[in-house]
Amino acid sequence: MTIMDYTESTSIGETVIGSSPTQCCPRSSDDIVSENFRQAFIVHQSATIKSPLLLNGDAVAVLRALPDGCIDFTMTSPPYWGKREYENGGIGLENDYRDFVKHLATVFAELKRVLKPEGSFWLNLGDSYNGKGLVGVPWRVAFELVDNQGWILRNSVIWNKLKGGMDNSKDRLGNVHENLVTTYPPRHPLF
Repeated sequence: MTIMDYTESTSIGETVIGSSPTQCCPRSSDDIVSENFRQAFIVHQSATIKSPLLLNGDAVAVLRALPDGCIDFTMTSPPYWGKREYENGGIGLENDYRDFVKHLATVFAELKRVLKPEGSFWLNLGDSYNGKGLVGVPWRVAFELVDNQGWILRNSVIWNKLKGGMDNSKDRLGNVHENLVTTYPPRHPLF
């Protein structure tokens, strides 16, 4: 299993690979690998007792170090476009949403390569406004993946946020949901 968690300073904060979602917390900073990702992954794969493997680095660099078809599942929630300013920059701070979509697509192309044929990818991505108009970022990313990378768009799940964030706007409804988009690589055996 892989869980990708984007952080403030880089495109990706950590990739957690383990056998159980309940084992996703590092016991110490020694449990986090920040270099030699491929070697760490090979050692992890050969271990008889599985524990989480945390790979901390740029998403594209970490994924490029992994072998083809080695990951069963990925779920990620990258920073939303134009929502926060991070001290060290990172994804989501692009001036134009099209660049944001391009940067995510670069990461997800590598993700597609490392997913097993029966693997799945879940993307939680909120939307953003540009001026007065809603940009449609989750759908733009989903269409980029389907139209230009060949992913299979399987589901759009609505996450009903019962306690959505404050929206001080007086000219639109408050956003109290986010999309979870489920995609599969084109070689998935179910399709």
